[in-house]
Amino acid sequence: MSWRFKREVPGILLPISTEGTVLLVHPDSAAHYEIEFTDGKGKFFFPTYIVSEDDLTLIREYDGR
Repeated sequence: MSWRFKREVPGILLPISTEGTVLLVHPDSAAHYEIEFTDGKGKFFFPTYIVSEDDLTLIREYDGR
């Protein structure tokens, strides 16, 4: 699944349009994800970030292909 920020998130200096892929769902809270973000051209931003589902919009689900 690919996600995009809904709004600016304090402490994360990435634009709202930045897309990311979930790497890990944190077991202590199903609403927090560790996400790896890219610039849409294949460049990855480091580090990965832990963000709340409330800060994200789902833009594409994985279809199994």
